[in-house]
Amino acid sequence: MGETPTHEELVRRLERAESALAAMRSGQADIGAMVVRLEAAEERERHLNAVLRAVCNVNQCISEEDDPERLIQGVCENLAGTPGYGCAWIALVDENGGVTATAGSGFDGAFAALAERLRGGQWPRCAREALAAPGVFVTREPAVDCGDCPLVAVDAGRAGLSARLEYQARVYGVLAVSVPALYAEDEEERGLVAELASDIASALYWIEAEQRLRLQAAILSQVQDLVTLTDLEGRIIYVNEAVEKLLKRTADELTGQTIEVYGEDAERGATQREIIERTRTEGEWRGEVVDTASDGAEIVLDFRTWLMRDEGGEPQYLCGVARDISERKRVEQALYQMKWLLEKEQVKDVGAEADYAPAYGDVTELNTEPLIRDSVGQAALREIAGDIVHMLDTSLAIYERNGDYAFGMFVSGWCRLLDLSSRALCHTDDNREALDCGRWLCHENCWNDSAKAAMNVGEPTDIECVGGIRLYAVPIRAGDEIVGAINIGYGNPPTDAAEVARLAEEFHVNPEELADEALAYRPRPPFIVNLAKRRLRSAAKLIGEIVERKRAENTLRESEERFRELFNNMSSGVAIYEVMGDGEDFVFKDLNPAGARIGQVRREDAIGRSVLDVFPGARQMGVFDVFRRVYRSGKPEVHPTSFYEDERVAHWVENYVYKLPSGEIVAVYDDVTKRKQAEEALGDRQTELEQIFEAIPDAIVYADPERRITKVNAAFTRLYGYEPEGVLGKKTRMLYVADEAFGERDACATTRMRATCATCMRSDTARRTERSFLARPLVRRCEMPVTTSSA
Repeated sequence: MGETPTHEELVRRLERAESALAAMRSGQADIGAMVVRLEAAEERERHLNAVLRAVCNVNQCISEEDDPERLIQGVCENLAGTPGYGCAWIALVDENGGVTATAGSGFDGAFAALAERLRGGQWPRCAREALAAPGVFVTREPAVDCGDCPLVAVDAGRAGLSARLEYQARVYGVLAVSVPALYAEDEEERGLVAELASDIASALYWIEAEQRLRLQAAILSQVQDLVTLTDLEGRIIYVNEAVEKLLKRTADELTGQTIEVYGEDAERGATQREIIERTRTEGEWRGEVVDTASDGAEIVLDFRTWLMRDEGGEPQYLCGVARDISERKRVEQALYQMKWLLEKEQVKDVGAEADYAPAYGDVTELNTEPLIRDSVGQAALREIAGDIVHMLDTSLAIYERNGDYAFGMFVSGWCRLLDLSSRALCHTDDNREALDCGRWLCHENCWNDSAKAAMNVGEPTDIECVGGIRLYAVPIRAGDEIVGAINIGYGNPPTDAAEVARLAEEFHVNPEELADEALAYRPRPPFIVNLAKRRLRSAAKLIGEIVERKRAENTLRESEERFRELFNNMSSGVAIYEVMGDGEDFVFKDLNPAGARIGQVRREDAIGRSVLDVFPGARQMGVFDVFRRVYRSGKPEVHPTSFYEDERVAHWVENYVYKLPSGEIVAVYDDVTKRKQAEEALGDRQTELEQIFEAIPDAIVYADPERRITKVNAAFTRLYGYEPEGVLGKKTRMLYVADEAFGERDACATTRMRATCATCMRSDTARRTERSFLARPLVRRCEMPVTTSSA
């Protein structure tokens, strides 16, 4: 089978043709024969160039197309579109030989008939031969060899070349092209067709492989199991969609990172590094692992991994498939908890345990700052604490901020015995002395080391108890303030003989009795202890909320009492209105005594009635519109002094109106009738004084402390000739001829005494006029009148 001629080979052929032409011209060759051969060579070169262009176009089509049907149609169009090939067709088959797709070009519509035959299993001879054996089958005379083929008439005068499309022992179909009969037997021509068939088959193979990969990827993306592929060091190469969803991380975030990014919990499952090492050394691994999602959620997985090798058997990848068993683990834990609760002995009655009172008495009676005790109450504290303490069968205490006991409860014999024994170490009947002596071991440990420490740090504390178990304490917050603490004992009392003996000696208790109490305690599983701790935190929160609410109630009650005293005793009238609709009406909700007195109405007669019923003139007065504006805008307004009148009352009233956060409207108002009458009387008196001022025949001048003229009467203008606008604001010095005269008058004024002086004063005509004047300071107005008489 010939190879495709290279560009260099074509150049050499051209050079040989040029040499032959030169020989012909020099007479060394038969010109006629040479001309024929030269024309044939040129025609051959044109044909090969056309074929090579078609091959290039086909290769480009192969590199760009990923759909089999579009690929074969593009190949046919590229081949038939060049002078090298007249027509081309391709039929694809499945593994059973059935036709799956056909394509053709250059047949002017005649290929449709052949395509129909192919789908019916009627193969032309050229196709049958090509499918039967490798290589290129030549149909030299189609009209003779394939007389019944629908394409014979279209491609008359040309030969046919056909080859099967085969790659890696898989036959994908057949390729058939028409070429000039002259080149049908040419090895190079057949080699080009064979190479074209191989390239097309290779492209179909990879398209099919990519389709399989896409299908596999689609399947992997839909499966619920988590699939991860890594290199041998555990760096992630691929994750499916299930991994992205469960861990809440994208494939782009995970790719390239080691699987340590999944998180781990060595106490509850294998580590990621352990999984990698065991898979590489043992070839596979299976077990549980705890991963962590991006939001911190823990996920328990049943994980299986195996080592993937290449064709040579060398390790290449690590593959892991995991299934989320978090829900199953939760169910198993719940079943275990139910089993423990069912097997647990019947708990003692809470009420009976609450009746236990230690021999030394009730230390809550010594409470000097009973904020928690009084806010929550002993009954509520017993109910809150009882459920928690009976989960663990130990002891519980609630402390005030100063360390005083608000509540205490002992359930287990172990805790009761050690508490009573350590109390006896105080050697006093006085509980206050015992609490302060430092030898009451249980109290010292529970308060100073546990509860007080939690209050100081503002967080729960978890410490070893002096009595061999543990203490868990939670601060109690009322708002932002820590007001106390609650703590509880938990854990199994020690049963080791040496430890029991040590505690018995420290607490001065019988070791056998102590050992019996330790053995009598029924151990609690971890989930019960954790549940009790959560409930203790909830209890601390609940107690704090009750205290805060109680404080708020007390504050509100005190505030209401102060408000009611102010409301009832203030001199101004106050009315509170409920708004109807969008301000269509305003109904009395409350009215203070002053308001009732001013309005001459009884409070009980006003409450629940419209303001327009009680005060019909409110709209005409204008205050009703103020109510509406304040309600709609939320901005307070002052309604100036206005006259109100109805059949019951007539007076002058001032109103200040504002809106409460509750939406109610408040009007604060005063009866200013007397003030209004006084103002009117004062106005009348002022008018009379002004008339007298102007009627006095003597000139009167008012000056301020700086001696600037502030007022003159008509007599002044008549006697001196100055118009008021000519002297107002000017110094009184302008009225005196000599400085000593002004000084004399000034002395009279500065002594703040009434004085009569004679001096020479100047008029606006520059005449000197002898005048006497009376100067008297006006302290209240900070002015000084100067009264002059005529000469």
